[in-house]
Amino acid sequence: MKLANSENEVLLKIAVVAAILLILAGCGGNSSSVHTGGGGTQPPSAAKDVYVIQSPVSYGMSSGTILQFSATASGSVSPESTITAPADTAFQGLATDSDGDIYAGGYAPNDVMSLLEYSSGSSGSAIPTKNIPNNDTTQMWDPDGLAIGPNGQVIVGEDNGGVATYTATANGSAAPEYYILGAFEIGGGLSTLNAAQSVAMGSGNLYVFNWQDGTSDPPIAIFPATATGNVAPSGSIGGPLTGIAFDGVGGIATDVSGNIYISNSSATGGSILVFAPTATGNVAPIRTISGSATQLGYLGGIQVDAAGNIYVISVSDHGENPTVLKFPATASGNTAPTSTFSSSTWTRPDNYLSLAVH
Repeated sequence: MKLANSENEVLLKIAVVAAILLILAGCGGNSSSVHTGGGGTQPPSAAKDVYVIQSPVSYGMSSGTILQFSATASGSVSPESTITAPADTAFQGLATDSDGDIYAGGYAPNDVMSLLEYSSGSSGSAIPTKNIPNNDTTQMWDPDGLAIGPNGQVIVGEDNGGVATYTATANGSAAPEYYILGAFEIGGGLSTLNAAQSVAMGSGNLYVFNWQDGTSDPPIAIFPATATGNVAPSGSIGGPLTGIAFDGVGGIATDVSGNIYISNSSATGGSILVFAPTATGNVAPIRTISGSATQLGYLGGIQVDAAGNIYVISVSDHGENPTVLKFPATASGNTAPTSTFSSSTWTRPDNYLSLAVH
């Protein structure tokens, strides 16, 4: 159709430009997206995969495995992928970095221990891309709890030791960037650490669940992220108001806002306790997930993805029937999980009920 005059032609051009701008805006995401500061908009990313450990049938005579499941799995499912440990080696402790690379502690006969890294997508008898052995240089004695810091640094909580933090590129006999001495190590004593079984980092702090071996110290020790040497905690979380059962902590995690999540087991059942980033001392959690609808039993590893979804391992009183339970970011009180899954392939989790998500 021919336009009657130049005014209509101008209006048409304006309409065309407006349509183009709307199309270009649509390429950046929808109105519910969260601005990332990177020149576009993206929704918070929920985890796609969940990793757990299957221990060997006979320690020292067979190898453990890392099992990968979909984060949307429900019911009794089979793993999507499996990584087999080196010969006669068991896995203990798990973490994943922003690239999806997988970190696990390795434990072989005669106290041969190591920190192993597998590239994203590894399966079968894959060769680790990095291997930090235990020796006097690495100070990595017995890796239990693992976590990844904001700059890709690898944090290792050690049984009968302290906490070692390695740079993202550390490999082989690399010295830790920071090392908090354990209470019974030569030159140590101030940290109170003797079995750092779970670690997490958030808001510039390092949080350590220290298995107390019968002492009455608060269960969660807080250190600055760069703490090293013979140092005392800068704070702690513990006491009656916290709801943390003595020797009942299964794992620690933090979310993108710095909130602290603790999986907790007591005589009355399992619970997930959420504390503010500034929490210290004998303080009440800002949220608690507990009750019969939650299906929480004896709890182990816990993780929170970028979208705030909460993942935790629950087992029976004797460590049997391992199950991963997933809760929404806003879960509180006696809330049912959004999904749960188990597997006939996953029957013997490691002693720390380790869990990682990516």
